[in-house]
Amino acid sequence: MTVRILTGVEPRHEALVARHLASLPGVELVRRCPDLADLVAAASAGLADAAIVSVGLRGIDRDSLGHLR
Repeated sequence: MTVRILTGVEPRHEALVARHLASLPGVELVRRCPDLADLVAAASAGLADAAIVSVGLRGIDRDSLGHLR
């Protein structure tokens, strides 16, 4: 089974997170979202099973986290 992942992390950490995810068996990084709008759109489209979100992602709040959930 493969877990499909979206990321929405601060640019300074994004490459490191992507490298670590690529090294994990059973994990597929399906999209590296540059902003909250892209992350929400990708999640709404059902492109992934989970998302890794940085608290420093611009615009992230309880409402957007609830929508992602």
